[in-house]
Amino acid sequence: MIERLERPYRELYEQYKKLSINEQGKFLHNLLLNNQDEYADAIRIIQIIEESVDIALKSKNKDIAENNKQIVLELGQKIQQKHPKVYSLIVDTIQLLEDNYDANLFENQCIKYYEEARKLKTIKSKQKRIDYINDLIKEAEINPKINEKFVNFWKNKVKEIL
Repeated sequence: MIERLERPYRELYEQYKKLSINEQGKFLHNLLLNNQDEYADAIRIIQIIEESVDIALKSKNKDIAENNKQIVLELGQKIQQKHPKVYSLIVDTIQLLEDNYDANLFENQCIKYYEEARKLKTIKSKQKRIDYINDLIKEAEINPKINEKFVNFWKNKVKEIL
């Protein structure tokens, strides 16, 4: 029964994703014109969740990553309440975020500071970035979601900077 209820949403969303950005706008507009507001709303929320997960997992800026994670969690709750039939379409995407967020943020921030340090000329400026990475490493060492191999990799990588 649940699969039958989800199917129209899944089919519409898969059709929507194949369209260009301009065509997507027209697609949503047509749904609204045909009193299919629930479908249009659900598709838009799914799209925002997917885009926000992508940003949260790729951002080197902690504030941006955290804001996008929060958007995903809030919209996940909203879609679960407002469109329970659709929730199963995004539950894996939300789980992907929850499983990978800490490790990705750690690595993305380390990359950011590492790249900055390599470009800087003064020892003092480089040391500041090294200190940032070392602080991230300390946090990562006590975070069970971050693999020890990542932590050890960045411990070794920091030694290359100076």
